[in-house]
Amino acid sequence: MREATTILVVQRRAWVLGLAICVAFFAMMHLTTGLLLRSHQEPIWTWAHGAFSLERVGNLPALFSILLVLLASLLFWILSRADRLPHGDASVRHRYWRLLALIFVLMALDETCRFHDHLDKLPLLGATKGAALRTIWMFVYAGLGFVLAVILLPFWWRLPSGFRWRYFWCAATYVAGALVLEVVGLWVFEARGSGSRLVLLLQTAEETLEMAAMVGVVGTHLKWLADSNSTLAIEIK
Repeated sequence: MREATTILVVQRRAWVLGLAICVAFFAMMHLTTGLLLRSHQEPIWTWAHGAFSLERVGNLPALFSILLVLLASLLFWILSRADRLPHGDASVRHRYWRLLALIFVLMALDETCRFHDHLDKLPLLGATKGAALRTIWMFVYAGLGFVLAVILLPFWWRLPSGFRWRYFWCAATYVAGALVLEVVGLWVFEARGSGSRLVLLLQTAEETLEMAAMVGVVGTHLKWLADSNSTLAIEIK
């Protein structure tokens, strides 16, 4: 068997710092262009906010968000092949890593196709008023998230303590943005309208927390791989 060629990509701290800078940049551009659009109703600011809005699809922030989720999924898959930490049963962890890789691919697909926007069109218990009451996707996704948490709880509990809490805070940060701030934002939107600066601030915080959680997941993955002395290798046959 020929020896595989090891490819050193970059220092993990550089990856995390670079991704964090991108998140901060997109959050700042979303907030700045949104404020300028609300103050000056001019075509240039309409275009700029559309180009950098964290709430829209088909622009650079949306592409970055999708690629960030896919990167986290790829690292889950790499963990399923390269996890060598002695703590616990690595073979059991490998199955859960692959499950999480699949889940993150589905999350990226949802970011791309916006399946939850189609769920928004379904009425909840016949409600006709209130943006939060009409947004059924939150209840559907919260239920799926709860089921997933129950399935993953034994796996999570057996992780090394440091990594266990790293993943916990990443998940808590994501839920805070994707569900908690989303609900608050919908109530404020219903009360004040889309032109409210508070709505813009909540949108910025919501999307920033989601992307920051993904950066945290990527950073935790890279630390796990570094601590287990794993290498990424390609063998050409």
